[in-house]
Amino acid sequence: MEKNKMLELLKKDLEENNVFSGELPPIVRKVVDSINAPQIPYRFKLTIAVSELILFVSHLRRNILHWNGSSIPINAISFVIAGSGSGKDSSVSAARRCFSEGYKIIDAKRKTIAIQNAIKDALLAGKSDPEDYNSYKEFYIAPNPLFVAPSTSEGFIQHLNDLDSAGIGAGYTQSGEFGAELVSGGLIIDNIKLLAEMYDEGIKEVKVLKARENQSKEIKGLPVSALYMGSQDNILYDESVKKIFKREFSTKLARRAFFTFTPKMEPPKEYKSVAEMIEAEERDEDRATKARLEVQSIIKNIATEAVKGAGQPLIVSEEVRSLFIKYKRYNEEFSNTMNPQYPISKIVRIHMQWKAFKVAGAFAILRGSNTIEINDYISAISYCESLSGDMETFEAELVKEPYEIFVDFIRSITIDGKACIGLHKLRKLGYIPTTGTPSTKMKELVHLASSYDKSGLYTMTEDSICYEAIIPTDIIGTSYKPVTGTKEQRTLQCADGFEFYETKFDELALMLQEDLAYSPFRFKNGKRGKDNIIGGCKWICLDVDDSNITDEECHFILQDINHHIARTSDVDNPFKFRILLELDAIVDIPDIQWRQFIRSISESLSIKADLLPKSQIYFSYSGRKVLSVIDQHPIAVREHLMLATSTEDKPQTKPTPQQAKIMLDNPFSTFSYAFEANKGEGSRSLIRAAYHARDLGMQIDDIIDLMYDISNYWDEPLDENRMEKTIISQIKRWED
Repeated sequence: MEKNKMLELLKKDLEENNVFSGELPPIVRKVVDSINAPQIPYRFKLTIAVSELILFVSHLRRNILHWNGSSIPINAISFVIAGSGSGKDSSVSAARRCFSEGYKIIDAKRKTIAIQNAIKDALLAGKSDPEDYNSYKEFYIAPNPLFVAPSTSEGFIQHLNDLDSAGIGAGYTQSGEFGAELVSGGLIIDNIKLLAEMYDEGIKEVKVLKARENQSKEIKGLPVSALYMGSQDNILYDESVKKIFKREFSTKLARRAFFTFTPKMEPPKEYKSVAEMIEAEERDEDRATKARLEVQSIIKNIATEAVKGAGQPLIVSEEVRSLFIKYKRYNEEFSNTMNPQYPISKIVRIHMQWKAFKVAGAFAILRGSNTIEINDYISAISYCESLSGDMETFEAELVKEPYEIFVDFIRSITIDGKACIGLHKLRKLGYIPTTGTPSTKMKELVHLASSYDKSGLYTMTEDSICYEAIIPTDIIGTSYKPVTGTKEQRTLQCADGFEFYETKFDELALMLQEDLAYSPFRFKNGKRGKDNIIGGCKWICLDVDDSNITDEECHFILQDINHHIARTSDVDNPFKFRILLELDAIVDIPDIQWRQFIRSISESLSIKADLLPKSQIYFSYSGRKVLSVIDQHPIAVREHLMLATSTEDKPQTKPTPQQAKIMLDNPFSTFSYAFEANKGEGSRSLIRAAYHARDLGMQIDDIIDLMYDISNYWDEPLDENRMEKTIISQIKRWED
């Protein structure tokens, strides 16, 4: 039977038996409710709650008797990856308080066992009254706390040896900043290796040493659990940490660990009043307190009975064995359908039945049973399935290229749409090699980031890379003042007195019909000057004084771009006009880059415009006819900004006659931008191709033929009448 058919068969069987719709035990939900942190996603709280429940149960040392005769400890390795400051540690503390009464009972049992061991040693030592405190006190060794933080791996193993010999209590390790500790290596790497070794059956083989006093003992059937928490920033944005994480997690933990990834916290609740906020928060606190007290009472009763049976194995029902086999095959078949780009996620899926098996043991004990029943395993599967997509979501970030991670990182440090990262940090995080000339690698990173992320502009300085978001807005600003007289007389009136107001682009047409001086920029105190410009602009003015096309021809060419066109001082001259173009974002760049920005836009539109400074003011004249398009698209500024802010000076070189001939002999390749023009760009691409062909030395008649060849290549050729009036007529004027 084909694998996909087998998967469908298994899925249908599991669904018919409600395996994927099981409910979590009530006590799990109560522990979740005890974590009073509205900003934390449910899966985050759930993982903490189940981790603490399994940890508590593991201390009772009631292993599962597997059907193959093995003794399987109840334990769990859990990962919670979330943003910094999300309340990871406080959530663990809140959940652990639910078990405080149970831990008191376990510790009392451990002390009783320690006293019994001391009495035995006193008896062997020949003490007359070994049960008397004064007789056995010298032999009494107080149990280590259940929650310890050994400074060496040898110390941790010794702690596990002590727990193993006591017959109650289990091993546990925790990290609040997993990514940060990975950098230092050492202890946490050793602990991960130990966890991987002991997870399945709790076995730690003896390590033979020359110094017998340092010799550890063999461990069998001891549960060892772990909770690792950390920020995704530490793992994803630091290439060195990411490399270690991928190695350690994929080889040692993927098949053994629960993984929760909640990069975004819940948004804070909004309230109509402060009183309502206080009432809601007090209600949340009271609910959490009530849940904690209820769990404490339940756990106290469970612990009182459970310690009596410490060490007794749990039996597995035949129904659970059957479901284990089905779920195991289902996971294997499901993993074969997963994206091969995510190998860690495939490993996580393949072994979910084993992790669920251990969770089911904990649920059975919390139910007060000596047998794992079918509902225990179904509830455990529900828990596993609720986290099933988190590893794949995280791995999608994990497999990103360094420049993709760099983009994510720089977005994470962006404030008010801007961010800058210096060379030292670029090298520290692994985005730039620590050897060699950094400028080349920085240029490459800027290029890759720019090609990947279209939301902003990446630029490079001598020792840093900067980012500025392109933020779309519909708000248009303009400075203006009434003026009269000739051009020279108007100029004398424009030193100061400018007013600034915000409007919409379509309303600028009214400005072009009055006698005004205007600018797209705001002037400090209304005084014109390059040092008085405040902020950026959302529209530009192209001053066309020497054009080969008329204002109406230009209007037709720009039909897919929002614009206004009006003639200047000579109302009868159609070759002198101004074009107001709407931009898709506010542009705020230095004057030296401004001219390059205007040049880039002008050349992309095949318009010959004067390259004027930012402080330039323009005149409008009453009674002028305004040609407008206001229902299409603004100019996308990003590519033009990239050209304007480029630190590289790349002068254009004219092709040699031989090169030009080769280019003209291959028109489809040379003028591909015109042949393959997008809808709405046809007229501009024709004009651009015409100028290009003329620069390569093509004759007028041949250029006209080329225009028709390009137009006829399109699915919808340009209307013959419009072609003649707007394109061909312009080209013919070149002969004059």
